[in-house]
Amino acid sequence: MVAQRTANSRCKALIYLAVLLLCACSDKEYTVVQLHHLDPNKLTSIIDRQLDGEIEYDISGQSIIFYASETKLKPTITLLGSLDKAPFIYHLSFSWANKHKRSTVQLPPPVTIQSNAPNRIKLFNLLWQISIEQLNHDQVLLTLIQRKSADKSNQQQIFINDPNGVTLQLTESKEEVQLPEQQFVLSLNTKERIEHNLLPAGLAVTVSQFD
Repeated sequence: MVAQRTANSRCKALIYLAVLLLCACSDKEYTVVQLHHLDPNKLTSIIDRQLDGEIEYDISGQSIIFYASETKLKPTITLLGSLDKAPFIYHLSFSWANKHKRSTVQLPPPVTIQSNAPNRIKLFNLLWQISIEQLNHDQVLLTLIQRKSADKSNQQQIFINDPNGVTLQLTESKEEVQLPEQQFVLSLNTKERIEHNLLPAGLAVTVSQFD
């Protein structure tokens, strides 16, 4: 959604924005672009590269206030429009690549995840972060990152005074360790074999997209 006004005469008509912020720019022309799916604060590096310091902007909620006319911002508005899309929903079902294979290892149940966001699921008693990116009409990029909790001896000494003297207490903190990612290019609606040293040999996944 794009709105363009002259700030010295129509400040009050702008919705969803901080009025005081715009009133400070009373002599400037501005264009407002409202995003509906993405957080504008996560796009600042992309916007900075696109504008190359030539146009100033501010962020208020889901809106980006550009201090320039819409004519000067056409490439930026087009880029934001291509990025601000509703996430796709994918369904992942697991099987063995060899349909005749039988195993004592129990296959995980089907899972549903969305694009444009990290999804955490449990596979074979391990915690994984999974993300999916649409490459084209028929293919997706599946990224797997295995995560595990590891004890790190961050021992902190805490002294507590009590009537009998001083008691020393030790506490430990746990940190989650992220292992290297592995990526797979998969065809939609097709059983595809995925090889990973932490997954059972011969595992396959079928990725389908919800309309």
